[in-house]
Amino acid sequence: MIGSLLPILILAQRPQVTAWVVGYNPTSLQRLKERADQLDAIYMEYYTLTKAGKLARRDANAKIATEARQVAKAHRVEYYVMISNYAVDDGKEIGFERERVAKAMAPQDSRTAFADSLVEFLKADGAAGVDLDIESLKAEDKDRYSSFVTAIGRALHRNGLKLSVTVHPKDNMEGNWDGPKALDYKALGAAADRFNVMTYDFSWDSGPEGPIAPNDWVERVMTFTKSQVDASKIGMGVACYGYDWSKKPAASLSWDDFGARKFAVDNRSGEYLDAHIHYSGAKAFEQKYALATRLGVGSVAFWYCGSEDPGIWKIVPRR
Repeated sequence: MIGSLLPILILAQRPQVTAWVVGYNPTSLQRLKERADQLDAIYMEYYTLTKAGKLARRDANAKIATEARQVAKAHRVEYYVMISNYAVDDGKEIGFERERVAKAMAPQDSRTAFADSLVEFLKADGAAGVDLDIESLKAEDKDRYSSFVTAIGRALHRNGLKLSVTVHPKDNMEGNWDGPKALDYKALGAAADRFNVMTYDFSWDSGPEGPIAPNDWVERVMTFTKSQVDASKIGMGVACYGYDWSKKPAASLSWDDFGARKFAVDNRSGEYLDAHIHYSGAKAFEQKYALATRLGVGSVAFWYCGSEDPGIWKIVPRR
């Protein structure tokens, strides 16, 4: 009897696999259609914030969001809508804007109104919940952001909806720049159903060349996160892209850009190396998935579906 249960117990210990789906690369939706049976949840890039701090849909992503929801429903994949403060005005990319979030979260009335409007949006769009990807806050925003997220979590939970929070990585309480300093992991984790940590960009596009996600650093970040958040909620972020540091800032690469190259493997991260390029492919994913399993976190979350090395799907089991 015990022997017959072992495969079930081992399978139950495997982290879930989740992924973000984006609107700017058509391959993202296509890959979701091909691989939905290997994903447990997706986060569809769809909602944004106006200059006034109000909730809005990205009209350009409406069609792909509808199709992604239909695919998710057909394959029993949890469908979250991602909201970020990444601003695009009149077709021009502005980047992550703190001011938009500050207007939404400052007074209590604004927080409540935002949470209520979010509930209505999610119900209308047939989503299981929302993924908050709020970036580039200031350290001084810490308490206000925690209150903002807590208010959203309460409103969603009252309505049978779920909250995913995506955060900058840090391996200690303080953090080493404003983004992570603005994040109270314990408070945010208490409000959330999923807690995705962006354990990538250890070396980033405008910084010096190096590994995108060295395994020892990822483990330190996950170990700290587990001290603050229930392990079952934690999603270990996995990069599925590369950087070419022969340019300044480094150019971001998908598998379509990199896959034909000959490469070595970096022992520290599992990433593929070619001259000044680091690409986080199947080998890196395999190592991160094994690390997530060993640490007992709930899921791995990769950025993003459609940019990845196809070899990772040989590692990910069907549900």
